[in-house]
Amino acid sequence: MLIYGYLDVGRNGRMSDLGIWNRCTLKSHLDAHTLNIPAPKVIPTLNEEFPYVIVGDEIFPLSKNLMIPYSKQQLQYRDDRRIFNYR
Repeated sequence: MLIYGYLDVGRNGRMSDLGIWNRCTLKSHLDAHTLNIPAPKVIPTLNEEFPYVIVGDEIFPLSKNLMIPYSKQQLQYRDDRRIFNYR
């Protein structure tokens, strides 16, 4: 398992989280496909191909290689989604 960290600091306090993300070099590389993310792999037990993803929090926009948890509104009465977010 590959685990990398990324930190972007020093932005103006008036900027929103999404505004910071939109100006972040990680987003630029993700959008330009220059992060050398491995090609999707088949999960043997499901026989389906899944992409490698970066896990963010709910302020990030969902995309092909950026996974986010379900929002608090989407968790109501859904144990499967609560379990997904927990894991």
